[in-house]
Amino acid sequence: MNWKKHVRAGLNLFMGTMAGVFLGSSLYTCWERVARPGLYAMMSVPWYTSILLHALVTAVCIGLALVVRRALR
Repeated sequence: MNWKKHVRAGLNLFMGTMAGVFLGSSLYTCWERVARPGLYAMMSVPWYTSILLHALVTAVCIGLALVVRRALR
């Protein structure tokens, strides 16, 4: 039973890390958009596309971690 506690703690750490990395990269992208508007004007996609892609990857990773965590009950 003790190994389940360690796995759950690791999954909690993983989910928190994923959320923190997403938040940090999103804030940096927003800051860079304000600091260098000309750089993003040259791109053929909207400036927030990378934020949306990071949100999708983060949601999938956290969702999988929640499924594994639920299976350990």
